[in-house]
Amino acid sequence: MHDYYETLGSLLRDRLGTDDDPFVRATEERQGKYRAAGNKIERRVPRQFSAAADEQEKQEEPEEPVRVPVPAALAEDFAVLHVLPGMPLSYCKKAWKLLLKKYHPDLMRDDSVLHTAPNQSNLQERTSEEAAAIVRRINQSYKRIEIWFSTGKVRDYSTL
Repeated sequence: MHDYYETLGSLLRDRLGTDDDPFVRATEERQGKYRAAGNKIERRVPRQFSAAADEQEKQEEPEEPVRVPVPAALAEDFAVLHVLPGMPLSYCKKAWKLLLKKYHPDLMRDDSVLHTAPNQSNLQERTSEEAAAIVRRINQSYKRIEIWFSTGKVRDYSTL
């Protein structure tokens, strides 16, 4: 047993006594986002973007979106989406998706409510119905704005 530890110690001394980095050889051999040495694999550090690329991105994106005049009938629809009237359709679409994630009826369900008491199921059904009504209103508002941007006509809720 004593020989085992002496042998192990001498191997470690020999290996640690060199200044060679075990990952250098493996890095030269292997391309990609990982580097390997022996049985270990390490992730490479992601490359840093230059300041010129950051400035180019800033130039491509407009700082302030251009708002357009909106018919009075659509002002409430923009308010439902929590967007200023006349904002571009891309902003309306982002707001629409965020609101759907927030108020989706399937996400409003709470499993802890189901298992607490029998009279709580009525509360959950009511909450799901309210969430479904909110989502319907959000969808109608977005659809009216989308139609207005594509055709220039304001549609009635009954035709949607």
